[in-house]
Amino acid sequence: MAVFDLNSYKNKIEKIKKFTKNSNILMVEDYKPLHESLYKFFSSIYKEVDSAYDGEEAFDLYKYKIDNSQKYEIIFTDIEMPKKNGIDLVKDIRKINLSEYIVVFSAYKDSKYLLELINNGVRKFIPKPIEFMQLLDELILIYEEINEIDSGNKIELSHNVVYDKKQKNIYVDEELVKLSQYEQLILYLLIDKVNKAVSNAEIVNYLELNMIDVNLENVRKLVYKLRNKLPKEIIQSVYGIGYRIIKQTH
Repeated sequence: MAVFDLNSYKNKIEKIKKFTKNSNILMVEDYKPLHESLYKFFSSIYKEVDSAYDGEEAFDLYKYKIDNSQKYEIIFTDIEMPKKNGIDLVKDIRKINLSEYIVVFSAYKDSKYLLELINNGVRKFIPKPIEFMQLLDELILIYEEINEIDSGNKIELSHNVVYDKKQKNIYVDEELVKLSQYEQLILYLLIDKVNKAVSNAEIVNYLELNMIDVNLENVRKLVYKLRNKLPKEIIQSVYGIGYRIIKQTH
């Protein structure tokens, strides 16, 4: 029997928490004892954990997240479950978003499903029975991969402000700034044209393309609210034109 190394466990937990402290995940597992153990473990390292006992419940949670302009960083799912199995869950998620990071818990008897899951974009398989030290190692590998993928999507606007273009999230001092759907869209447009002035008319047109009916006065109010949520130097007014974001050098 392997000797449990407490120091190694603590070091791995601290390493993982650097990635997970502001993250939320969806976990799907129908076997109650394992579900409860995983939920307890994930809740100790993630900011938010949604859990489901079957694929149907999981997909409802996923759709609710999407409908509220949010997303899970990772979706962990079992394969064999009641109501909707893991394969059908993955397929349904892929109809909505091809880039979701999905991890599957798989037993040896599930091997016949693996090729189909790989073809549907599953990024990682964690073998059952789950050993928690192995799970830690797998999570470290997962976040090293995610960090490598996301590095090209992160825009450092100043020494303490980072924008994630893929997630459309902005962080100040590593804390997520909560934005409305309108604010997210305006910020995305300004950052897409970073260092350039964006006119009020351009903002109106962009919001209308996203099925949001606004006028110039509404845009000014929305930008005012957005600016109040961020450090004052991030969004600048351009007299007679509109607004711009200047990427700070330091």
